[in-house]
Amino acid sequence: MSNVYIVMGKTQTGKSVIIRSLTGVSKRQRKWEIRTKEDGDINICVLVRSLQEEDKIQTVNELLEWCENCENILLALRLGGRTRVKGYKHIREFIEKRHSISPIVVLAKGEEQQEIRKELQKIGVPQGNIEFFEPKAIPTNAIAAKIRKKWRWK
Repeated sequence: MSNVYIVMGKTQTGKSVIIRSLTGVSKRQRKWEIRTKEDGDINICVLVRSLQEEDKIQTVNELLEWCENCENILLALRLGGRTRVKGYKHIREFIEKRHSISPIVVLAKGEEQQEIRKELQKIGVPQGNIEFFEPKAIPTNAIAAKIRKKWRWK
């Protein structure tokens, strides 16, 4: 089972920018090294674009196969828009497959946050496992610094 790190939000909320800021990765990588506060260095599979935008990887099963059994996965998911599948469906699949979900980072405006929280809780995400940031309200590097602390990354 994998540890899954998720950054989610609507289109144009900065999901990919946050992932690039967290990792330095500009395009998807199968194995990328991240230093953590507790476990030392970990290898992580990084998907910079949202899963719904990818050309060759469109489902959770395809992502797991592409990651070649990597123990850690970082990905972006879209909440809605013109996407075929909302990110909630993918999160539910990870939960059903018994993967460990790290606190989910959600980029959303204040008035949208309550509805998103309800949807995430409906699919089994505990309240304490959701971290909201208002996109473009604070600089990307400040958001990334807070996420690193939440995920216990250096």
